Amino acid sequence: MLARACWGVIVLLWVDSACAGEIHLEKLYFGIETFFYPADVTARQDHGSTALVSQAELQGALGERWSARLTPFARVDFKDSHRSLFDLREAELDYAQERWRLAVGSRRVSWSVTESVNIVPYQVVDIINQRDLAGDPAGQEKMGAAMAVASYQADNTLVQAYLLPWFRPRRFPSTEAREQPLRGLVDLNDNIRYVSGAGRYRQAVALRIEESFYAANLALIQYHGYAPQPIIEPNFATGRSRQLYYLIDMSAFTVQATYGKWLLKSESAHFNAHENAVRFT
Repeated sequence: MLARACWGVIVLLWVDSACAGEIHLEKLYFGIETFFYPADVTARQDHGSTALVSQAELQGALGERWSARLTPFARVDFKDSHRSLFDLREAELDYAQERWRLAVGSRRVSWSVTESVNIVPYQVVDIINQRDLAGDPAGQEKMGAAMAVASYQADNTLVQAYLLPWFRPRRFPSTEAREQPLRGLVDLNDNIRYVSGAGRYRQAVALRIEESFYAANLALIQYHGYAPQPIIEPNFATGRSRQLYYLIDMSAFTVQATYGKWLLKSESAHFNAHENAVRFT
């Protein structure tokens, strides 16, 4: 309820600010998503699913220093209720003052530089936004995350500080979905637990410093909060599972460099789980 109330406040602030400026509809699309599999895996799983999807992108200036962006997304699936989703991919107010910028609202952030780590739903450094595995089993679909971001742009250096007020759990396909990783034998969408007593409302913080050189970009990242991938304990006897979201300190760096016709990319991270109980370390 608290999260929904906060989303409501964000939207109201965005609409109120938008009324004072000029907002443009940049993009709008409607589509149909269909998955079909000719072969059965288990009797409980459907051959596929069909969903209606829509997304709009609105943005504009609200004065000399203020701007706004709104990207609502909706999916209605006719078979798998877990794929049905309304999400504010972006609902953000921005304030710019010379080299400083402050952004408040919902946003999708990309820290990854290597495409290879994105072909599976495992996040190395790009962990700010949660993934919607019910909507896209490959893990490419990011959900919006509520945040406040303060940034400073120097000549060759960008410093960004993030405050994330709450955490969004990962969405998994239902047991009837063909994409369900455990063949529909265990429900992955129930019994979510958190190591912190604050639950999903434990705040997370992050700091990212990016340095641009002549032919390379280097970024250093420090993140403290929940890991986006939960520890899952399936119980095949009962068909139920338990999910545990644990705290991490992530220290990471990314590198992109261009040498002639070569484009070199790398991202690495170290995850420290010292804040959790001993059995989860």
